[in-house]
Formats: sequence, structure tokens, C-alpha cells
Amino acid sequence: MRNINLEGLGKISGGEYDIISVEGVGDITGDIKVSKLTVEGVLKCNGAIEAEEMNIEGVITLNKSVRVKELQIEGVVNQKNEKIEADHIYCEGVLNSEGEISADKIEVEGNISAPEVYGEYIKIDNYRHMLNKDVHFNIFGFGFHNKKGRDRSSVKVMEATTIELSNVRAGSVRGNNVTIGANCVIEEVECDGSLFIDPRAKVGKVNGQAQR
Repeated sequence: MRNINLEGLGKISGGEYDIISVEGVGDITGDIKVSKLTVEGVLKCNGAIEAEEMNIEGVITLNKSVRVKELQIEGVVNQKNEKIEADHIYCEGVLNSEGEISADKIEVEGNISAPEVYGEYIKIDNYRHMLNKDVHFNIFGFGFHNKKGRDRSSVKVMEATTIELSNVRAGSVRGNNVTIGANCVIEEVECDGSLFIDPRAKVGKVNGQAQR
């Protein structure tokens, strides 16, 4: 399979690849299957992605669905309307999604914004000193700017077996073992297992047979 290292401006056609590395500014024009995708620059994807591993240290815009085993985010991921499916997502950057995010294990230490997040284990533990930082890239004279500018991650619906949250705003949180940490604002929690709510959190309704 082919390897591609894009250091300047360019386009990558659909197909099967071993390794794709983007250090410049690029477009993926079709569906791809790749072992490893690394983005340190700026990449726009207009096709679906199937990957073993994705490492995002720059900025990537995803206009189609993504299926990946391991997704590591230190930069910015913008997902448009489609679905991200993964075995494991680790984010200490920014993950903005207009569609569903689904993974067995989701760990967020940066910022996540999505309408729906599903998994077996979800941990969102934002650090306030990170949330007000700007993410800025300047590559070959092109400026790319994504301001975090939010003091909390935001998810409308979240469901998992085990959920651990801090600095999160959510509409509905459903799980068997749920920890609502400091500075969370949750409209509704549904839990039939163990439930802990930090006194510094704001929770509207609690449903289910939770043990507190």
C-alpha cells in the first residue's frame, strides 16, 4: 500500500493507504482506508475514513463518517453531521461534532461538544486553564484559528455503563455508574447503579433506582 507525506499544499485521492502524514494544507477528495493518519497541519476530508489509528495535532474537518480503532486528539477535530465510531478516543484538544460520537472508551481532558455521545466508559475531565486557550496554527502563511472559549464541555445526550464528569454541561446523562463532578450543569440524570453528585454541581432531575 502507498504512503503519502504532504508537506505543502495538495490533494489526496480516495483509495487504500498504509500511512498518510499531513504537515501542510490538504484535501482528501474521496473515501479512504488507511492504517495510520497523522495530521500536524490542516486537512479537510470530503470522503469517509476507515482507519486503524488517527493522530490529530493540527486541524481536521470531517465531512463524512469515520470508523477508527484509536483516535488521539491534541489539536482540533470538526465533524460535520456524520458519525464518529471508534474503539478508543483520547482528547486533550478540541472535538466539535454535529453528529453522533460512539466509542467503547472515551477520555476527554480538553473540550468536547456534541449532540450525542455513547460508549461503555466515558470520562470528561476538563481543565479550566485549558478551556480558555486559543488553538492557532500558521502554516505557509495560512492562518487557522479555533477559539475554545467555553468553560465547559457540552453534550445534549450521553449514555454509557460508567460515566465520570467534571466541568460538563449536558441535557441527559444515562448510566449504571455515574459520577457528576464539580462545575457540572446537568438537566437530567438517569441511573440504576451507583450515583455520586458533587455539591458544587447543578443537577435538575434524578431518575432510576440509583444508590447515593
